Order: sequence, then structure tokens, then C-alpha cells
Amino acid sequence: MQEVRSQGWKKLYIVLGVLFGLLLVIFYLGMCLYRKDMTIVDDLRKLSNKKRKMRMDLLKAKNY
Repeated sequence: MQEVRSQGWKKLYIVLGVLFGLLLVIFYLGMCLYRKDMTIVDDLRKLSNKKRKMRMDLLKAKNY
């Protein structure tokens, strides 16, 4: 009876560990994509108005 309980706990820990790992991967992927978008916006702010408008038109054409 004791062995059955310990095997159940081991399976639970494995499942929780895998879920936690997947959540970490999703979180870091989201952070990377968010930072990439913010970098594009920051770069556009540094440009002059004419160049900024041209870049925004290009980004809209590419569906970013």
C-alpha cells in the first residue's frame, strides 16, 4: 500500500515538473516576442517623421 502511494506521488511530481517547464518556456518565448516588438517601436521613435512614416508603412505592408 505504501509503495502504491509513493508511485502516485512520483507521477504527480513528474507531471507538475513538466507543466512548470512548459509554462517557463511559454513565458520566456512571450517575453522575447514582447521585447522584439518594443525594440521596433523604440527604433521608430528615434527616426525623423518622414522616415518614421515610411517605416510604419513598410511594417503595415508586412503585417507586423
